[in-house]
Order: sequence, then structure tokens, then C-alpha cells
Amino acid sequence: MPSASVCVTGGIQPGPLVRAMTSNTENGLLARLLLAQPPRIQKVWTTATIGFATMADMRMTFKALLADGRCETDKYKVIEMTPTATEAFKKFYAVHGQELWAASGALAAMLAKVEAYAARLALIDHVVSVGKDSQIEPASVEAGVVLARWFAREARRIYGSTLTGPTADTAADAAAHWLAGQPEGFGTIRDITHGPRRFRSRPASAEEAATKLIWEGRAVRYVRPSGDAGGRPADGIRLVVAP
Repeated sequence: MPSASVCVTGGIQPGPLVRAMTSNTENGLLARLLLAQPPRIQKVWTTATIGFATMADMRMTFKALLADGRCETDKYKVIEMTPTATEAFKKFYAVHGQELWAASGALAAMLAKVEAYAARLALIDHVVSVGKDSQIEPASVEAGVVLARWFAREARRIYGSTLTGPTADTAADAAAHWLAGQPEGFGTIRDITHGPRRFRSRPASAEEAATKLIWEGRAVRYVRPSGDAGGRPADGIRLVVAP
């Protein structure tokens, strides 16, 4: 395939996001998503519309980009950075490298991707605002870095408040986030030891986290009946309060 890539944009509710990504924090999928969760605002009636000039500029930009799009590999164009733009990116690279070195788990995976997104977003800013026939200037690098850092902040916030994984504050929080992605919010101690990495081969830690959830009123002991296929009932815990 001459261009094996695809861009996807869309929305998803926090609950389905947790269920979809609980098992995808370690395979790299989650780190490849640029997440954003704007604060909720009250809906109000408005007759405001996008200005005619803005619509015309956007239409012209998309028409120009589509007209110049190519899929043949021998037609690809390499766009270099100016020396000053390269220096600006190197400064970001050094600071970002320190943040990446101090991170771990899903957070580290996300920051590793943000490093490349800064350059990609700088390229987008350059192509849209200047064109493809010149080198990337520091202004576009700055725009790419600002956007990349914003997405990193959004990811930190969403990982910490919504998603499971090593970014959870405590072992109990990690267990609760993982259980939220399971059917009926249920899991046995054995299930938990096969879930978040921090509990792998550590049943005592999983039992301690489960006990704390029960003490805090966030979960209850629950015996799941045998299914239609038979088997023994499963003794575990079930969430009663969403994380």
C-alpha cells in the first residue's frame, strides 16, 4: 500500500472508554490517541454562527490541501526545519526527555508518543499556514510544541481521573478502575492478579486492595452464580461506587 495510514476523530463517553482501553494500556493503542475532555458547560440558546470569512478561509485551505495530496511514494516531499526551528525543537526535546525519564507505565508510553506529535503538529501548522514549498520556521515549531504539551496535560488528567493503569493514585484505585471495565464491575482476586500490572503474581496485594475497597464502601463481597455451562460459583468483589 502506498500510504498505510489513517486518521480517526470522534467522541466517546467515559464508561465505554474505560471498558475499551482497560486492556489496551500495554499494547500501545491508548498512547496513540490524542485525548481531550473539555469541561461540561450548560447548554444555552444561541443564534451565533461561524463567520463567512472564516468559512471561506477554511474551505480554501481544505481545497488546497486535497488538490495537492499525493499517494505515490516517489512524489513525497521532505520538509526540513530551519536551523533556528531545529534549535527550538531541541530545547523542547531536552525538557520533554526529562519528563519521559521520570514517568512510568501508561504515562511513559503516552509521553513517548507526544514527543513525535510535537513535530507532526508543527508540520501541520506549517503546511496550513505557509505551504509546502519552504522550510519549517520556529513559529510552527512553537505551535506544535504548545499543542503537544496541551494534549499531554489532558492525557495526564484523563488517565488519572478516568482510566485504569499505573497512573492510579493507590492500589485500591487501580483495582477499582480495572473492575469498572469488567462485566457487572465484578472480579475475583485471581482475576485482579491477571489485570493491572501492579498486581501480577501478587495475590496478597490484590487481596489488600479488594479489602480496602470494601472498607471504604466502594465494593462488596459478591458470589457470582454458576453460568449456564455449569462450573463453580465465583467468589469475588463487585463495585457499588464508580471510580
